[in-house]
Amino acid sequence: MQRIRCAIFIDFDNMYSGIRALDEAAAERFAEDPAAWLSWIETRLDRPTEDLQDARRTLLLRLCYLSPHRYGKYRSGFVRAGFQVVDCPPRPARARTAPTSAWSSTWWTPSSTRRASTSSS
Repeated sequence: MQRIRCAIFIDFDNMYSGIRALDEAAAERFAEDPAAWLSWIETRLDRPTEDLQDARRTLLLRLCYLSPHRYGKYRSGFVRAGFQVVDCPPRPARARTAPTSAWSSTWWTPSSTRRASTSSS
């Protein structure tokens, strides 16, 4: 039997809150029993091409990013389902998300802007 090798990355906070906005019971099922929907992904989710219709997905990497202070009670279910859980504590409100080094803050700048800014230095 052919295998489709896959990786799954879960942004728990966003997925849970998005599902919860639509259906609270579905959000709880998603959070409390990840093994159930993982089984569906591995065995029943449509295959990308006709020649892979009989293939089975193998999840080689399972990562779940989760805020432990808000959703820590769901962590153990994901660990039991084979996920590596990455704790993502809240960031300070004033934390920078932009690059911090001088090089990294200019690498994406259009070359004409970069030339103009370097010639005036």
